Amino acid sequence: MNIKVERWNDHEIRFVEVEPSEWWAVLADVTKPLELQNSSVARRLRAVAKQVKKDVISKHPLLTTGGKQEMLIVSEYGIYEAVTQSRKEEA
Repeated sequence: MNIKVERWNDHEIRFVEVEPSEWWAVLADVTKPLELQNSSVARRLRAVAKQVKKDVISKHPLLTTGGKQEMLIVSEYGIYEAVTQSRKEEA
């Protein structure tokens, strides 16, 4: 499992390579700097996925400081959908 970390406005966002050259972001890392609730964004992204008939959100095991955990990850499309929900100027 390949993982990379990128910085956005002093926040770390982890990315997981789900397929060669296809990187998905950890949803919690996207929602935190945008001050959005993870569960609300996840619910909306599941609805969006049904509408656009493409994978937007999924679960993926990640090794964290607390051990291996199932984390919600989002595609690039999912990241943009999450960002448009934020009222923060940076979004």
